[in-house]
Amino acid sequence: MSDPRTLLDRADMSRFQWGIVATMELVGMAIGSLILGLLTGRVRLLGLTIAAMLLSTALVIVFGRTQSDLATLSVVAAAAGFATNAGVVGLYALIARSFVIGVGRGGSALDRRWPGCCSASAMACNSSRC
Repeated sequence: MSDPRTLLDRADMSRFQWGIVATMELVGMAIGSLILGLLTGRVRLLGLTIAAMLLSTALVIVFGRTQSDLATLSVVAAAAGFATNAGVVGLYALIARSFVIGVGRGGSALDRRWPGCCSASAMACNSSRC
């Protein structure tokens, strides 16, 4: 049976201290996305994304096993946030790069056949063709 206590209870830290850890994670996430964006001009995006995802996997494991003081936990949280968000940003860029123009335009093709059915005003449409 799993332990019903929360992570906050098990870590013997106050809510304020966990707030610091969460803030450091958010700071790491912002920096990770910025640095990945800057590096894409010099390094292949696919390689950066793979490296960020592998690093995020390792750092999330380290974060889960870290039972240390507030400073160490904050640094590990910032590093995990850095790598995790960098990997997600890289995935978004890879998906956008591989997106074929015309895919997703099915809605506009449908709208040509039944005008107004795919627009924002379709909810208020009382016509039998909607």
